[in-house]
Amino acid sequence: MAPSGSSPNQVCGWTHDGTTCRETTSHFCVPRADHATGFVEEVLVHTKGTYARKPFLLTGWQSDDIIRPLMGTVTWSSEHGAYVRRYNAAWIEIARKNGKALAVDTPILTRAGWTTMGQLRPGDEVHAADGELTRVLWVSERHTRPTYKVRFADGAELVASDEHKWWVNDRRLNVQRVVATRELAETFTYGRRGDRRYSVDVPQALQRPETPLPIEPYLLGCWLGDGNTHRAALTCADAEIIERIRALGQPVKREAGGPYAWTLSDGRRLGRGNGGATLNARLRALGLLGNKHVPDAYLTASRSQRLELLRGLMDTDGSVNTGPNTPRVEFVSTQYRLADAVLVLARSLGWKATIKESRARLNGRDCGPRWRVAWTAYADEAPFHLTRKARLLATRPHRPTRSSTNAITAVDQVEPAEAVCIAIEHPSSVFLAGRSLTPTHNSELLAAIMLYLLVADNEEEAELYGCARDRDQASLVFNVASRMVQLSPVLSRRLRIKETNKRIVDPKTASFYQVIAADAAGALGYNPHGVAADEILAWRKRDLWDAMETGMGSGARKQPLMIAATTAGNDPASFAANMHNEMQRISDRPERSPHTFVYLRNTPDDADPWDEETWKIANPALGDFLSVEKFRQAANDARNAPEKENAFRQFRLNQWVRQATRWMPMHSYDACRGDVWSHPHQAREDLVGREAWGGLDLSAKFDLTAWCVLLPPEEPGGPVDVVWRFWLPEDALPRLDDENDGAFTRWAQEGWLTVTEGNIQDYDRILADIADDGDHFAFRGLDADEWSMWPVINKVADAVGLDPEVGEVAAYKNTYDRMTPGLTEIMALVKTGRFQHHGNPVASFCFDSVEVRRAPYNPDLIRPDKPERDKSAKRIDAVPTAAMAAAAWTLRGEDAAPSSAYEDRGLTVA
Repeated sequence: MAPSGSSPNQVCGWTHDGTTCRETTSHFCVPRADHATGFVEEVLVHTKGTYARKPFLLTGWQSDDIIRPLMGTVTWSSEHGAYVRRYNAAWIEIARKNGKALAVDTPILTRAGWTTMGQLRPGDEVHAADGELTRVLWVSERHTRPTYKVRFADGAELVASDEHKWWVNDRRLNVQRVVATRELAETFTYGRRGDRRYSVDVPQALQRPETPLPIEPYLLGCWLGDGNTHRAALTCADAEIIERIRALGQPVKREAGGPYAWTLSDGRRLGRGNGGATLNARLRALGLLGNKHVPDAYLTASRSQRLELLRGLMDTDGSVNTGPNTPRVEFVSTQYRLADAVLVLARSLGWKATIKESRARLNGRDCGPRWRVAWTAYADEAPFHLTRKARLLATRPHRPTRSSTNAITAVDQVEPAEAVCIAIEHPSSVFLAGRSLTPTHNSELLAAIMLYLLVADNEEEAELYGCARDRDQASLVFNVASRMVQLSPVLSRRLRIKETNKRIVDPKTASFYQVIAADAAGALGYNPHGVAADEILAWRKRDLWDAMETGMGSGARKQPLMIAATTAGNDPASFAANMHNEMQRISDRPERSPHTFVYLRNTPDDADPWDEETWKIANPALGDFLSVEKFRQAANDARNAPEKENAFRQFRLNQWVRQATRWMPMHSYDACRGDVWSHPHQAREDLVGREAWGGLDLSAKFDLTAWCVLLPPEEPGGPVDVVWRFWLPEDALPRLDDENDGAFTRWAQEGWLTVTEGNIQDYDRILADIADDGDHFAFRGLDADEWSMWPVINKVADAVGLDPEVGEVAAYKNTYDRMTPGLTEIMALVKTGRFQHHGNPVASFCFDSVEVRRAPYNPDLIRPDKPERDKSAKRIDAVPTAAMAAAAWTLRGEDAAPSSAYEDRGLTVA
C-alpha cells in the first residue's frame, strides 16, 4: 500500500512483489499494474469450454491495452492525501468474438417457419424462452468442436458443442445458472443415489403474429380428429361441437347415414375471405383430402390460432385421464404425423408434452402402432372447449410442479459435429432450439475487474453493481464472476455467494457485488465503488447510468470505477450512440475528460471492409484464437449478400451502422443482362405480343418518373424480361447531371430517358408512351403507387387496355407489407439468373443506389429506403416499379383471366 501524505510531489511508494514505485506526480505505477494482472492470472480461472478451470492468462491486448493502463495509471488526490487511480470511468468497445454452438442441422423455429441452425442468418427471428420473437444479431462461421447429445425427460434430444451454454436449474445448489455442455456432462448427477442434477424451465407459449388461414383452426382440428378423410364430413355425437362449428359460419347438416354423420358444406361458396371456395375445395387445396395432417402454416400461426386448432383435435380425439395424481390429457392416433403435430402444438403453447409409441389393439387383434401424446393441463387454460372434458381438469396449484421443468436425463459425448453459434437481441440470450423447443443459452474480463474491485481495493463496505438492460442480462457477468469464485481456492474461502438475490459478499470488508437492471426503479441513493455496465447498445435509456455516475461522484469513495463494455450498435439516435460519440471525442482529445479511460476498436467508416488488414483494427485476437480463415468466410458471405453486410460491419468490424442496408449484389445483377439491347425500342421489337404486368411510380412534379413492364417467362423456369421507361422534366436535369458526371444527359441522348419540357412532369407524354407499350404487350394487370391518384391510374389502365373495375389494377402505399413480396421475388430471380434487364443503364443506376429498411416489428418485411431528393444524387425509381410489377404477377398471375390486347385493339409496331 502507498503511504498517506499531503504533497503531490511525494513518492508513490506502492509496493508489490518486492518492487516499490518511486514515481511522483501523475504517473503509471508498475507495481499497481502488476498487482492487477497478477490477481487475474494467479487467483482467477477461466470458466468456459476447454479453458475451464485453467488460469486466466490475459492476452496481450487485454493486459497491455486495458488492465494495466486502467489500474496502473494514478494521480494525486489532495482530498485523500494519497495516489489514487486516475480513471473513474472506462469505456470498452470491441467487436464480438464468440458464441455458443449447436449442430448445423438442429431445427429452429423462426418467424418464417422451421429452418435449421446452419441456415440462420442475421435478421432472422427466433423465439426466446418467454415465447417472444427476437432478432438474430450474429451468426458464426461453421466450426467443429467436441460434441454431446443432451437428452431430456420429455424425449427431446439436442446435439451441442462442448462450449454451448444452457440456462439450467441446479438441484444441488438450488439455483438457476448458466452451464456449458462439458460441465453438464462432468457434473450430470449428484449425491449418493446419483440423482439427476439439472433441468430447464419449460418455455412459455410462443407469441407469433396472426396468420391468414383458409380454414378456421377449430374447424380444421375437428375434421382432422373425426372427419371423413376424403370429403368435408364429420362423425360426431357431441352437439356442443356441432354448434361451435356452426357459430364459426360453417354450414353443417345431418346426413342420411345416421344421427352422428354430418356434412360440413351445403355446396355453396363460403366467404369472400376464402376466395369463395367450398370447404371441400379448401381441404383439397391444402392437400388434406386422403392425407390428413396439420399444414405448417397452422403449426406456426398465432397463439390463439394454435390453441383453437389443438382444441378441435382434443375435443374430437383427446381425453382426460384421472387418478390419484393430477389429471393428464392425452391425444392418441395411429398416424404418427398427426400425433407429432399435436406434440409440436402442445409444446408451442407452453406445455411439457411427451410422445410414446405402443400397439393398437382391437378385440385382442394387433392393429399396428399408435402414438400417445400426453401432458399435464389445468382448468385455467384447458386444451378443450368441450365442457364434459374441460370440467375434469384440476385447478392449477400455487407452487410450480414437475410439469414446469424438463429434466436433463443424459449427456453423452458423440462424434464431433459441424456447428454454428448465434447471438440474439433478447436480453436473456436464451433461445428455443429443436422441434421440442428446448431453451438454450448463448463476460470474463468484466467479471475479473469486478472481483478485483471487490477484494483487492481494500474499500470498506464497497458497493459494486452489475448493470445491463434487464436483470437477466446483468446476471450473465455475475454468473461468470460467481463461477470464478467457486473455482478459485482463494476466493471461495473469502467470499459468499447469494444466488437467490444475485449477490457476492465479502464479510471481511462488508462489501458486496450485486445485479441491478437498467430498467429498475429506485436506483437513486446508491453509493457505488464499482459498476460494470454490460452491452450498452441494448439500453433503452440512460437513467441508471446517470444515477450510478452521480452516486460515484458523491466523494465518499476513494477511487471508484464505472466500466462499460459494448459492441457497436445500429441506432444512431440511441443512448449508446451518443455515449460512443462522446467517447470518440475523448479519445481524440483526452483532456476533454482526463478521468475517462477509452478503448475503442472501431473500424473507420471509410476503411475497406474486405481488406484483411482492416479486420485487425476491431479484432486484436485475429490470428490468435480468432481464425483468419473463418473470418474470410464471413467476409465473403457478407460481400455476396448485402443483407448480411450490416451485421458483418457491426459485429465483426465494430462499426456503427444505420438501419438502411445496401440491398442488391450488383455482380449478380450484372450477370442477368441477357441479350444487351442497343437501343430502348429493341425491347418492343424483340418481345412484342408477350403477356405483361406493369408497375407505375409517378414522381413529384419535377423529378424522375418510372414505368416498368415485366414479361413472365414463356416456359416454366425460363427468364423474366424487364423493360422500363423513365421521364424527367428538363429543369431537373442540370443538378442530377452535375452530381452524376453527366450520366442523365447521356442516357437521354441514347434514348433510355425521356426529358420533357419545363419544370413539371408531362403527363400527356407519359400516358402516350405507356399506351405505346399497351400496343406491343398483352397486359394482364398492373400495380401503382397510391400517391399517383386514381384518375391518373385509371388513365394508365385505359392506355394499356385494362378495366380497373374487374380488379386488374391495385394501388397502394409503398409499405413494408406491400413491397416485400415484389422485392423478394426480384431478389430470387436475380440470384437464379432469371431477371433479364438487358443492360438498361438507368435501371442499373437505380439498383446500384437502392437501400432497404426492415420493419422494426418484423425484419422479414422490407421496403426501399427513399433518398432525400433535394440532397441526394441517387435515384431508385426503377426498383419500386419493378417490385410492383413483380408483385402483380406473382400475387395475381395465376388467378387473372387471360386476355389479349391484340384481340380488341390490333397490333401496331412503331
